[in-house]
Amino acid sequence: VTVHVGHTTARLPLAGTILSADKVAFTGGGLIAPDAALFGHGLVAERTLRTTFGVDAPPNELRVIGDPDTVRRHAPSILGPRLGTFADRHTLGSVSAAHERIGQIRSLSFMFSALFLLLALLSIHTSIKRLVDIQQRDIATLRALGIDNASIGRHYATFGLVTAGVGGVIGLLVARPMSVFVLTTQQSDFALRSWVPSNTWLTPALLALLIAVCVSAAYGATGPARTREPAEG
Repeated sequence: VTVHVGHTTARLPLAGTILSADKVAFTGGGLIAPDAALFGHGLVAERTLRTTFGVDAPPNELRVIGDPDTVRRHAPSILGPRLGTFADRHTLGSVSAAHERIGQIRSLSFMFSALFLLLALLSIHTSIKRLVDIQQRDIATLRALGIDNASIGRHYATFGLVTAGVGGVIGLLVARPMSVFVLTTQQSDFALRSWVPSNTWLTPALLALLIAVCVSAAYGATGPARTREPAEG
């Protein structure tokens, strides 16, 4: 592979390829997006840097796993004058860009989830309320026959349960292709080995919340009909 360091160009044998955790969003000098044709990262022996490229004092990096605040607090006393700078995943540009992008995508998913929950609430409430208005006489007849208010409310709540259940299943089926598509749009910006969507506990929690919202909306829409006297139906 041809390597350019400063004003020196040399061809070095390529022993293998690596993916470094601290270079997932490596862009090179002065760029905001990766350009593999101009910049790349790699591991080169210190002797090669000295003899081939004339680099007398190659920079050294010490990677530490631990709490950033603790490392920042103790690093000056441990390294002394050898400490040049300190960076963690939030301040190192080749890493922080990936975390910021993940945060942006997660925030958008939360926003759309809240929007869809609101739409589901309004749709179920409006639909069930219209259905109850049409079936006022049937409800009054059932109440006159001794059917209690809770049973009537549960009957209409099942409409919300079935609707939310079917919608949730469809959403789970569509979520995988959509996640793959979103990840595909990011592959040109980050150097990751695997691009496989993964689900967290938020997925079933969101489905349970959707069902609860739809059932509650359907049950609440029957309130006026359940409190009305049978003779008023």
